[in-house]
Amino acid sequence: MTAVVCRTCRMVLDSLPGVCPACGGTTFGSSADAPDPAALPPLNELGSARVHPDGWPGCVDCGRRYGDPGFPDLVIENDAWRAISPNHDTGGLLCPSCICARLEIAGIECQGGFLSGPLCNPDPIYTIRQAENRAEAAEAAVAALVEALELARNRLQRRALDFPMVSAERYETTEWADEATAALAAYRKARR
Repeated sequence: MTAVVCRTCRMVLDSLPGVCPACGGTTFGSSADAPDPAALPPLNELGSARVHPDGWPGCVDCGRRYGDPGFPDLVIENDAWRAISPNHDTGGLLCPSCICARLEIAGIECQGGFLSGPLCNPDPIYTIRQAENRAEAAEAAVAALVEALELARNRLQRRALDFPMVSAERYETTEWADEATAALAAYRKARR
C-alpha cells in the first residue's frame, strides 16, 4: 500500500488528514517507498542522527546508514543547510536524497557538491563552503575584538576617574580610552 507523506515535515501518516498532526502542513503526497517509522532506528539524544543497533549513524529522515553505497558526503551552502538541517542549526545527518527532498519542500535552490563517492567533485562547492566558513569565522573574530575593545575602553574610562585631575597617569589613561573610542567609531562607520 502507498503511504501518505507530509510534504513539509516528511512524516508518514496512516491516512490523508486535512492538516499534518506533527507540523500543521497541508500539502501531502504519496510514496510507495516511504520509510515505515516503526522500522527506522531510534534518534540519538540530540535528534541529529538515527542510531543503528551497531552504533553506526544514519539519516534522520530515512535511516540509511552513513557510508553505505548511495550515501556519499553531499555539501551544500551554509545558509541552505541551516534552513533544512534536522536541528535547525548546523547539526544533523541527512542522506543526499533526503537533503534534496528537504530543499525541494522548502523551495530552496542552492549549489552543492559531493565530497566522496563516484560523483566526487568538490570544486567549486568545497571552495565556496571553505570561503563561507572563513568569512563566518572572521566575522566572529571581529565581533569578539569589538567586544574586547569596548570592555577595555569602559575600564580605561573608569580608571581615569581614579587619578587626580592633573596627572600623567590620568592623561595617559584618558588618551588610551580616547584611542579605543576612535577605533570603535571607525569600525562602526566602516560597517554602515
